[in-house]
Amino acid sequence: YINTYTMDSVFCFRANGTPRWIKKYYTIGSSVYDVVPTYFSTVLIQLRDTLYDVDSTGNNIRFRTPFSFTSKITTLPDSDFILADSSKIIKQDFSGNQRWTLNAPGFVVAGANSINVYAKTLNEVMKINTSSGSVIWTKPISSNEFTMTLDHGFITTDSTQVSRYDSSGTLLWSKAILLPHFGLKGIVETPTKSIVTGGCFLNMN
Repeated sequence: YINTYTMDSVFCFRANGTPRWIKKYYTIGSSVYDVVPTYFSTVLIQLRDTLYDVDSTGNNIRFRTPFSFTSKITTLPDSDFILADSSKIIKQDFSGNQRWTLNAPGFVVAGANSINVYAKTLNEVMKINTSSGSVIWTKPISSNEFTMTLDHGFITTDSTQVSRYDSSGTLLWSKAILLPHFGLKGIVETPTKSIVTGGCFLNMN
């Protein structure tokens, strides 16, 4: 019998590319699911069964175990965060105290701030009040990629379309982009309010 373990490593680099710190976690069958910055200059390191809060010098400030969520963590300015599993969306603090729970089977968290949480399926978008967890609206909006905008609205891509919505879920405009072979992948709004997206285009010449 051979005793085996895995070593998960997280690397932090300075702006010039030199290493700042490296964190190593020795566990059995673990995996780094995500690394998420907080609003307090710390980083949440999400492993298979443990969540670490690491400061700017790489020191573990605190940890939480067990931590069984594998969905992406969305951090909030009040130090709470938003999570989702297969049937519900949850706002909780680092210790696991739940602020609210919303039954939302099939929805994933698409974005959040101190005012609103957006959740989505492939064919619907839901807007939730961040403080109370109450649903503001749910609308039949198709989206592959989704990003919140600076004015609390959102942008989506759906195969060959880029669409811009306001905070009430009203369509402001939609643009067709021809020929993406696998659909449009990724979309962002820059600080100057430009919108950037892209995809793979098939050349048949």
